[in-house]
Amino acid sequence: MAKPCRYETVANNQLACVQRCVECGGYVVHVGALSVRLDAGSLEALAEILREAGARRATGHDEMSLAGGPMGQA
Repeated sequence: MAKPCRYETVANNQLACVQRCVECGGYVVHVGALSVRLDAGSLEALAEILREAGARRATGHDEMSLAGGPMGQA
């Protein structure tokens, strides 16, 4: 039987908190009332897309087409 998750906080600020389970190595990202469980690869992919969005916003290129988005928005 798997051990229950025990979390340590690895990063936090006034908006969000990231915790890592010391038993399974999984991560939980908390943003307000939203919590998302991720493996390490998914956490890195999320961090990458957020960095990209932040860079676009910082350079004034935040007008992004949603046509190629993961949900197929047009």
